[in-house]
Amino acid sequence: MNINEAPEVLTVKEVAEFLKVDPLTIKHYIRDGKIPAAHLSKRLIRILKKDIMYLFQGEKNESY
Repeated sequence: MNINEAPEVLTVKEVAEFLKVDPLTIKHYIRDGKIPAAHLSKRLIRILKKDIMYLFQGEKNESY
């Protein structure tokens, strides 16, 4: 998956595929505050594409 072609809102699985890690790793990053996410329910988690982009740009995201 190319992150630039991805939708603005991603699932844990989509982020894991992009970063080539296990989805559990993404859940741990969310739990530890490394990746901000919206918990829509216990099993429904969404992540903004811009927050993943900030991981690689080294910029602080002022929206959270």
